[in-house]
Amino acid sequence: MGRQIRFARGGMAGFLACSASMIAAQACADTELSFGFSADGYIAESDMNGSDSYVGLYPEFTLTTTADSGWSVEAYLAPELYTSSNDEKEFGADDPYTFSSLTITTPGGLSFGAEYESTYLRETEEFFRDAYALFIESDAIGRLAYGDIDSAVGFSCITAPGGTTNFAADDLTNFGSCESFGFQSTLLYNTPDFNGYTVYASLSNPPDEDLSAGDPSRTFSLALAYAGDVSGNSLEYTIGFERVTDYFGTPDHGGAHATVVQAGATYGIGDLIYSASGSAQFYEGTDTTQFGLALGLDWQATDRLLIGGGVTRAQVADFSTADFSTEHQTTYGLSAEYAVIPDRLTLDIGASRLSAPSGDDTLIGAGFSVSF
Repeated sequence: MGRQIRFARGGMAGFLACSASMIAAQACADTELSFGFSADGYIAESDMNGSDSYVGLYPEFTLTTTADSGWSVEAYLAPELYTSSNDEKEFGADDPYTFSSLTITTPGGLSFGAEYESTYLRETEEFFRDAYALFIESDAIGRLAYGDIDSAVGFSCITAPGGTTNFAADDLTNFGSCESFGFQSTLLYNTPDFNGYTVYASLSNPPDEDLSAGDPSRTFSLALAYAGDVSGNSLEYTIGFERVTDYFGTPDHGGAHATVVQAGATYGIGDLIYSASGSAQFYEGTDTTQFGLALGLDWQATDRLLIGGGVTRAQVADFSTADFSTEHQTTYGLSAEYAVIPDRLTLDIGASRLSAPSGDDTLIGAGFSVSF
């Protein structure tokens, strides 16, 4: 959810911006500091886990410096604070975490930089790196990134349903329809846009010291994405393939390899958006397969009211049992999102229900978001 880093006051960010601009041997010409703030929250009732409430605060700081030569530098900082009744945490009392980034752009439109996510552990008074990424990109060459980032399948996949960001509705209804193995030490490249098509490719190969027994140690992935119009209607889709070729130690399923296939699409006709997505995981040396198939429908009922619904059918394996027993789970949900003040204040409500042999779960939530 959030990330924290003891980054940057404006003076330090400005110093970095000016220093980078000196690459072009130009003094800083124009500096702009912007501030944003948003908040969201929910209340939820669960058959299995009881009740919970949550409120999150997200301040954002952006410092942009542009030199006369056309070079520019953007420093971005986004800490997160939250309170949750489930774990009795209060604002500022939990381990704080932040996302920060620094992006340098040349006059020719080539951008490069770094992103960093970190948590400050209060108990040990140490910073813990959650994730990082280094990147370079332009409209002409595409984007190349390295770090703790999603694989090609995980980065590009489309899930259904869409609609609201409400916790209760979306947490269950797209379960299992967008799965991937790659994350740590991933090299990810995507091509420029070719008439709506983009190709993604990735290789993940984390060092042994960053892995636990049974974690994937080498993964490669390919994906194709499209965004465009068909007969005047909007269409987006992705298809992807991922393969784990090595593990660190022995994985839960006992085999040497695993494979993921994933596909998703959205099709918009007027005020309606139809969506579907699916993912399947195959494990070498077993007859076990996990999958998730999801269908969703969003209806823009008015300029301010969005109503959505979806259903998922999933097969989940229990690798702790001798025969890797599986069960089928069915989830469905409805949600509504209303813009009280467009682009400023949004309210949403949602409900979802999971039915499975191991137990049922119902979530009922209300959320909001505020931005300035």
